[in-house]
Amino acid sequence: RVLITDLDLFPPGFVELNGIKVFGDFSVERVVGYTATLIRDSGCGLEKLFHDLLRTQGAIFRRADSLCCYEGGGLSANIRGDQVLVGSAAFMNLMEVPLPQGLNVKNAVFCAIDGELAGIFALNYTLPDTVFPSLTSLLRERVGPVLATRDFNITPAMLHRRFKLPVNKMEYPNVRRRHELSESGQSHNRVLGALIRRDGLGPY
Repeated sequence: RVLITDLDLFPPGFVELNGIKVFGDFSVERVVGYTATLIRDSGCGLEKLFHDLLRTQGAIFRRADSLCCYEGGGLSANIRGDQVLVGSAAFMNLMEVPLPQGLNVKNAVFCAIDGELAGIFALNYTLPDTVFPSLTSLLRERVGPVLATRDFNITPAMLHRRFKLPVNKMEYPNVRRRHELSESGQSHNRVLGALIRRDGLGPY
């Protein structure tokens, strides 16, 4: 097995922001700050994208408490007494947050504050040229990819629909296990199995 993380599939620069829409009386600074904080604290691969957005919007990171990651594709935390939800459209539906009728956004980050939709960040994912041949090489050598992703938009369904990747040959553990596997500070077996000098899937 080999672990595949957010940044293996989509390094910085391969996910772009397509637009922001803020709802109600929420300020852009507040919505961007809240969303960027949960993205950062969860270790999601979108951290750099939202950090750059934070700077351009003049927003700041906040202190979040009780961060929780959900199987349904999202995050929750408390910020200054506000309950903040960040996740996919499916997660917002699961948490009973009303969404605009006729909404047609393929990949996006949604933010809700105290049960009310506060903002939508539309995203565009582009797969590097090295990913497909690298996965093909791994599968040919019978090395099974394990999707240890933290970005709630990166699911087997999305990878198959958007990029036609062979997700039926990949493992996709539950959210808790994916976080355990992608945790950089975890302990490892002392027996060396391989040494890869460069990041990403290309070296495979």
